[in-house]
Amino acid sequence: MTYNIKYDNPSSELNSWDDRKESLVELIKFYHPAIIGTQEGLFHQLEYIDSALVDYTYFGKGRDDGQKEGEFSAIFYDSTKFNVNSKNTFWLSENMKIPSYGWGANYRRICTYALFTFKESGEEFWVFNAHYDHENKLSRVNSSKLILEVLNSVNRNNLPVIVMGDFNSQKVDEPMKILSSVLSDSFQQSKVVYGPFGTYNGFNIESPLNRRIDHIFIRKIDVDTSLTIDDRRDNNLYISDHFPVFIKADIKKR
Repeated sequence: MTYNIKYDNPSSELNSWDDRKESLVELIKFYHPAIIGTQEGLFHQLEYIDSALVDYTYFGKGRDDGQKEGEFSAIFYDSTKFNVNSKNTFWLSENMKIPSYGWGANYRRICTYALFTFKESGEEFWVFNAHYDHENKLSRVNSSKLILEVLNSVNRNNLPVIVMGDFNSQKVDEPMKILSSVLSDSFQQSKVVYGPFGTYNGFNIESPLNRRIDHIFIRKIDVDTSLTIDDRRDNNLYISDHFPVFIKADIKKR
């Protein structure tokens, strides 16, 4: 699952974190994804989610200082199913190893990744989780190029791969074409597709859902179902300004 949970903005009134957090946790509990790539979460938001979920743990770094400050692209996972062998976070910029702004963007952007191992079978696979800039096209294009460079450098054994996140790009945009040159779009590969096409709602329950900017890309993975989850809170408002995208998938046998 990839899920932009919307940072805690106190001025959001009816869409504040306190108004949304219980519904968000209940959504995760109901669908129980094995791995969740989150975007925009601040440290206290991630700690709340972690405290409310059984069997899950998470990792990541704040984009402002590489520790706890600023938004995370954190990855939660079911610790009863997986071990994490290695993990890292890099900045989507020319100076990827330190907190930095990339290619003229006004915001720091990051990608968190890890090598996962199934406890039961020992099978390994890589997961990358990113949040691209929403304003700067050059930043988005170069972010895709950088992610593929990092992927190629770490995935020497050609293991299965998941690259997910809020890319602030639609399928026809150049950043997605770059990723699609190496990876497959799970939405296109899925045997069953369910839910609205668009993933961005802006908290507006009246707006058309025609912008699909949250994606899960894959390699050497079979996708059975792709689900865009448009669940609402009891007051009929959305849980976040993005819908989570959830796939049911299996690692291809070598």
